[in-house]
Amino acid sequence: MTALPMISARVLGPMPAFLRTEAGSRGLNRATEAAGLPHGIEHEDNRFITQRSLMVFLDECARLVGDARVGLAFAPHLTPAEYGVYGRYMLSGPTLLDALRRSRQALRWHSSRDELTVDKSGPLVRFAYRFGSAGAPTYENVAYCAAGVLLNLLRAYLGADWRPERIDLDLRYARAETRAQDVFGCQVRCGADRIGIFMRPETLGVRAPRRSFSSATLADVHRSRARRAPDGVSEVARELVRIQLMDSGVDLEATAERLGLGPRTLQRQLAEHGLQFRDLVTQVRVERARELLAERDLSITDVAAELGYSAPAHFARAFRRETGLSPRHYRRSRAAPAM
Repeated sequence: MTALPMISARVLGPMPAFLRTEAGSRGLNRATEAAGLPHGIEHEDNRFITQRSLMVFLDECARLVGDARVGLAFAPHLTPAEYGVYGRYMLSGPTLLDALRRSRQALRWHSSRDELTVDKSGPLVRFAYRFGSAGAPTYENVAYCAAGVLLNLLRAYLGADWRPERIDLDLRYARAETRAQDVFGCQVRCGADRIGIFMRPETLGVRAPRRSFSSATLADVHRSRARRAPDGVSEVARELVRIQLMDSGVDLEATAERLGLGPRTLQRQLAEHGLQFRDLVTQVRVERARELLAERDLSITDVAAELGYSAPAHFARAFRRETGLSPRHYRRSRAAPAM
């Protein structure tokens, strides 16, 4: 186990920008220095900070802006979309229940000791979160922020005006109960063992609204948090193809241009590694197809569209040619994920 609970730097989200607006660059510098955080780390998918640093940063924010409950000011603006690929993975779930499952499945790539659970509580369902450093002297503002993120994940499916039945906070007592209830739009109780958002069971089946981003997989989360930078023309070209697939289109000329090469030069350099561009694209598509097919809540039609195929049949033929299996048989050949 790590010496201190760690969490992705993406959890900082818009907070540094807010502090710069309210306290100026000098104020932001003071807060980041106190917390031991480099500037811009909130934009890094593969950087982790101690949870202590997060709490120190929030404590400094509270002092600099003169609001002891600054977490309640942040809460409405903190969303999973700020969490990079991990957030996109959650929000790629077709239904709210899928999103909650995904939040749990990928949590170990977001933090080292946190816990997420979904369980029954009488007639209601509780979506609950336990921060690894909960109970620390400066934890209060983290609790408000975390509750805001959980609530905004639910609202991404249920609508911005949706209100839960109740929110529990793992704080000993309510220092700002009325303000918290105004911010979250529901009853707030303290004294729980973890933060909990309570909802009716039927909300779990609500489907996601139309997305403006491409699907993310567990493999994407892992790749964004734990891999070295690509090196060499073949690796870099492969990475550029992956990026182009996010927009469902791959082009030799565009790939060569981004490498500062002409198309023929790129083809020649790939040939030195025993590759043709067409083969490289096929390899990346099949690799991506395997990752997408592992997400059982995505249909094969969705996977084909994600990879830029005009029809599922075209995708199926290409996949069978490379793997010897149809997409459906490949999916069946994989063991069902533990739930």
